[in-house]
Parts: sequence; structure tokens; C-alpha cells
Amino acid sequence: ILWSIIPKFDRLISIELVSIIHPDESDRPINDLRLLLNRAIHLYSITMDYLIVSQLSLVQITNKSIRRLDLIAGDGHFYGLECISLIQSLLGDQCEVLLINIENRSIALDLIEKMSNLRALTFQCQDDRWGDSNESLLIDDEFIQWLKHRLPSNCLVVRDESELSAIRLWIR
Repeated sequence: ILWSIIPKFDRLISIELVSIIHPDESDRPINDLRLLLNRAIHLYSITMDYLIVSQLSLVQITNKSIRRLDLIAGDGHFYGLECISLIQSLLGDQCEVLLINIENRSIALDLIEKMSNLRALTFQCQDDRWGDSNESLLIDDEFIQWLKHRLPSNCLVVRDESELSAIRLWIR
């Protein structure tokens, strides 16, 4: 029905997807989503939660214009295997800007090392002990120092001043 109402999605540049997929449902919703994403030839940015990402990993997305993934929506964190699936997918391979919640700091290093087109990464990490109450202690930020010692020299990393639980990283 959607295709008869809106036959083309060639002007769509950004989309936010809300998880409505129930485990007991058929594959139809995810296949319709796959068709929509593949038809949106100018789609640059997708915002979605980890439930949709896990469903999308089961289907073939061929849209090569998608460069920005915002996966911070929702309460979930990406764990090691989920990040490997993302890295190995077409979406992960072509991603230049990634926003994501992750389980632990080593996942951030994996994303930077294995996502060859990545140039900006914003993430929140479950094992980061800093919170909004630590504002005065940013000088001795153990997590930022840990990252700086392990990242390549072409990376710049800072803690987001407006959202202290978020880390911003740029790859030159």
C-alpha cells in the first residue's frame, strides 16, 4: 500500500525508525523497510534503535548513499557480537559518522580500527564511570586518557561538555 501512495523516495535524506517489530511477527515489516531504504537513493542519515539494527542485519541493504548512523536511540547498548555484525554490514562499511551506545571501551577501538570510512564517532560507554556529577574532575578523566593512549595519532577525542556521558572522536 505504501508504494502506491509514495512510489518514490528519491528526496528522502534522513529517516528516524522506531522499533515496532515484534518477535512473533512475520518478516514483512523488515522487508518493507529494506525496500524503502534501498529505494531512497539520496538517504544520508538513519536514526534507529538496536532492535531495528539487529533485524536489518538479517536482510540485504544495498543503498550506498547512507553515511550517518545514529544508534543512540533507546536504552540499549551494543555488545561485541552486535558491533561485529554492524562492522561487517554494508551500512557499517560505508558509515562515516556513527553515534552509538556501547558495552565497553574496547568496542570503541574495534569500531575505529575496522570501520574504514569512519571519520566521526560519538559514543556512550557502559563501563565509563563518569557522569554529570564529575564535571569538576574532567582534568583527570581516566577514560579519555585511556583512549588517547590507545588511539592512532590521527584521532582527536574529547568528552562532550553538554552531555558528560558522551565521548566525541574525530578521525583525520
